[in-house]
Amino acid sequence: MISMYDGSYPWNLITKPLEYFAVSGKVFFAGLVEYFISYVINSYINNLK
Repeated sequence: MISMYDGSYPWNLITKPLEYFAVSGKVFFAGLVEYFISYVINSYINNLK
């Protein structure tokens, strides 16, 4: 993928992975929180039985 920052290509090698990790990190963290919340709710419901 050719970007407008072609002149500073080495900089791209640093910023692109950082962007990617930031996005995937957010997704991973959101999934983790969602999983934790559903786990807590499920265990709470199981305790009520």
